[in-house]
Amino acid sequence: MKLLYVGMDLGSKVCVWVAVNSDGKQVLWSEFKTSEKGMIDSFKDIPGEVHLMFEECELSSWAFRVLKPLVKEVVVCDPVRNAWIAKASNKNDRVDAGKLAEMLRVNSYKPVYNTTDDWMCGFKRAVKQEMELTGKIKKLKSQIKSQYRREGLHFAGKTPFYKSKIEECLGQVTDDVVQDLLAQNYRILIVLEKERTLGRKRVQSLSQKITVIQAMEKVPGVGNVLASRFVAYVQTPHRFPTKRGLWRYSRLGIVNRSSDGNPIGRKRLERRANGTLKDVSRKIFQAAMKCKEDNLFKRSYMSSLSRTKDNTHARLNTQRKILAVLRAMWRDKTEYRDDIDLMRA
Repeated sequence: MKLLYVGMDLGSKVCVWVAVNSDGKQVLWSEFKTSEKGMIDSFKDIPGEVHLMFEECELSSWAFRVLKPLVKEVVVCDPVRNAWIAKASNKNDRVDAGKLAEMLRVNSYKPVYNTTDDWMCGFKRAVKQEMELTGKIKKLKSQIKSQYRREGLHFAGKTPFYKSKIEECLGQVTDDVVQDLLAQNYRILIVLEKERTLGRKRVQSLSQKITVIQAMEKVPGVGNVLASRFVAYVQTPHRFPTKRGLWRYSRLGIVNRSSDGNPIGRKRLERRANGTLKDVSRKIFQAAMKCKEDNLFKRSYMSSLSRTKDNTHARLNTQRKILAVLRAMWRDKTEYRDDIDLMRA
């Protein structure tokens, strides 16, 4: 059977794919309007064993699930690593698709995990929407406090957002226009907070179908919101062969660059990865440190602090421990136990 390597440029209106053979020669290409039917019709009659690759984008998860049953292999690659495409002077959809096909043929790409599980994709989108609403609320609150500061009014902490204080704060604004703008922002804030509450209820309802989330809620500092975010973004504990892979994906891996045996710059944390999981581990760390009872993460932090003599390094080491514990619980289908020897992941 003829082996074909196919690269596809995904567009919101039009998609283009190019196929090369084992020798790297372009043998086929096609252009079609972006739709599920268009994709199926375009790929169903390609002769030979098809290996397909396209870049991660807003359409990639959908395209992956549509095309997975139609070809031998579907690969989604990281566009950040594809400088040959992004920085090329000669650039169009067909050229880019041809380069993706060649990169797939010579195995020169960074894969991005995707799943065919429609339910898990929906759960992740629900979690992301709740997070986006939370971000909008935070931004709007900062905007409201900024408007007050422009009027020479400084309110500490959450003072201007307590229901009992809103009218009092608005009453101190002498400019009628600014007062109206602030009142409008408060009305928008009420709507956003209501929708965020509904979003969290939706996530909590969906999370009841994922057994491991209930187990993770028993871990110090976790709770439903953070457990749901962890599961939504990791999707399966088996996608990372080792805990270090999860650390790198969560921006907690160490980047050590060198040339000819000599270090280039300082060691630093991975930057091109998922910031959400890093934020999840930080929030779990902070909550675990506030717990009155002794727990695994407090002991891990103190142990790391005694070794490193550095608060930041100790915190980052504990965040890595948190992610490793959650991954191990999920992978091994075990309950949380507050024993550092048994919870080595």
